[in-house]
Amino acid sequence: MLARPSSVVFAGAREPEKATALHALKEKHAGRLHILKLISGDEANNKQALQEVEKVAGRLDTIIANAGISKYAGPIESHPPSEFRDHFEVNVVGVLTLFQAGFKLLKSNPDKSGALIVVSSSLGSISMGLPWKTAAYGASKAAVNHLTKTIAVEHPDIMSIALHPGWVQTDMGNSAAKNLGRTAAAHTLEDSVSGMMQIVDAASKETSGKFFNAIPRKSEAPWDCADAELRW
Repeated sequence: MLARPSSVVFAGAREPEKATALHALKEKHAGRLHILKLISGDEANNKQALQEVEKVAGRLDTIIANAGISKYAGPIESHPPSEFRDHFEVNVVGVLTLFQAGFKLLKSNPDKSGALIVVSSSLGSISMGLPWKTAAYGASKAAVNHLTKTIAVEHPDIMSIALHPGWVQTDMGNSAAKNLGRTAAAHTLEDSVSGMMQIVDAASKETSGKFFNAIPRKSEAPWDCADAELRW
């Protein structure tokens, strides 16, 4: 979650005491970074976290919904229903509860510039047909894309977009790469963040309700990600 770049940033973590990298940043940017306990899908916790945002900053400009899981791969005939429940709880319900907790603050933004940025994935595509066997993850990302669009339609005063960050060299991305016999994911964290920030900086009410590809084109993509450049 972000306030204005020149003021205060709030970062959510399930276990703040273990978020060593965030604490290092907090020391580097004294007074500007606040670390919150934030659990995806936990309504009471999310409300409490957003109350802290209001108490400290008095406003909220942007929510970046970045938390997500991808922890199972296997053929659909043996895909455990529990995996669908787990993935939807974090990847969809997690975004919904965070948005709902911050809704009033976004709507009351004094500059009328409240924004929701959802980190999605092209694996939510119906047309790509990638042979990853990650149905639970892909279905959850297709659902969160629908949620992003719904928010944009129902609340045109809140700029709401979804981002495909690329296949990024995070713990989750590299784990998937190793399962496919590769040493690492395709895109560096720096390239992904650079691409996403260019999109976010250029976002406006006119781009609300759209799905963007951070790598390689940094441009709009169809919701079903049929564009060939999104194929890996």
